[in-house]
Amino acid sequence: ENVSNFQIYPNPNNGSFIVIAKGIGIKKVPTKIYDGIGKLVNQFNISEGENPMDLKQLATGVYYLNIENATENEIHKIVIE
Repeated sequence: ENVSNFQIYPNPNNGSFIVIAKGIGIKKVPTKIYDGIGKLVNQFNISEGENPMDLKQLATGVYYLNIENATENEIHKIVIE
């Protein structure tokens, strides 16, 4: 069973949320956010523990957080209201 090492809360949110990363060690993991049509709107690196995000400049809607793990990409849907 594949259990995600990444959690996002709250979701839905107002553009301010936390990405929790577990079990990734000391490395930083590249992360990109795309809008509903696949346009890259933000990118950053996340590290072990809680990573506060502030994307309040984005319009309301559905976005996709693409976490580029070593073995696979993990995609999480984020709803900004």
